[in-house]
Amino acid sequence: MTSSRPLFKRGRSIALRGPEASPSHLSIASTEYDEDTEENPQEPVEDPHFVTHHMPKGVSEWSEGAVTHLGEVELPTPEASRVKSAEYISSAVRPDQMPQGSMSEVAVIGRSNVGKSSLINALTHKKMLAHVSKTPGKTRTINHFLINDSWYLVDLPGYGFAKMGASKKMEWFGFTSEYFINRESLIMVLLLVDATVPVQRADVECLNWLAEREVPVSVVFTKIDKKKKKVPKPIENILAFEEEMAKIFENIPPTIATSSSTGAGKDKLLRYIASLRRLYGEK
Repeated sequence: MTSSRPLFKRGRSIALRGPEASPSHLSIASTEYDEDTEENPQEPVEDPHFVTHHMPKGVSEWSEGAVTHLGEVELPTPEASRVKSAEYISSAVRPDQMPQGSMSEVAVIGRSNVGKSSLINALTHKKMLAHVSKTPGKTRTINHFLINDSWYLVDLPGYGFAKMGASKKMEWFGFTSEYFINRESLIMVLLLVDATVPVQRADVECLNWLAEREVPVSVVFTKIDKKKKKVPKPIENILAFEEEMAKIFENIPPTIATSSSTGAGKDKLLRYIASLRRLYGEK
């Protein structure tokens, strides 16, 4: 790798300044959607009449085509985007437990029950590579998966655990902040956002935290093939979240819409990662 840290993060991700940067000033949903369980009465129940296995009208803009630019930087043509092998390597709670070397790393984060494990399994064509738990927020370690013997997909602990209480919702930052800031091989953080619910405060707080520290980040919307009753459509939630992104960044980072069930957006995301790896000098 000719450059160990991404070009985009320097001077491209500019956080809000002044009082408007405070989460208390964000015009976002007051209801937290942490878990799809009967124990959380505020969470809308999935209505089978609204679930579709076809692409919702208008969402294809985010799930098809290609990401061609990272801020003002033109991305190279992707090569070797197909995942041919995927292997679990390690689970770490300290930097010295992580793989050593200069292989590029793409990290995946998101609220509990955002579909993180399902997306990792869909990208790698392995149903059980990342464990899909019935209890959201079970990931407690930094997990490295080696892809094609050439780069790492990194599964990070989720945030916003409903059963852990409000005081611990963002506690995971103390565990992962050193990784975000100091991991030289990290080329991009993929922030997963559930497209079936309105903009969530925890997601915006996480995005702002990363922006303030100039950590490279892109947004991946999940569950775009689904629709929950009594909440806006996925495309409306996507547009609303992009409005919040515009308040944080001078140049909005790339956004990609995906569905682990239908595979929508999977190829676009893999091509984007392949372009990033070429951009940062991976052989």
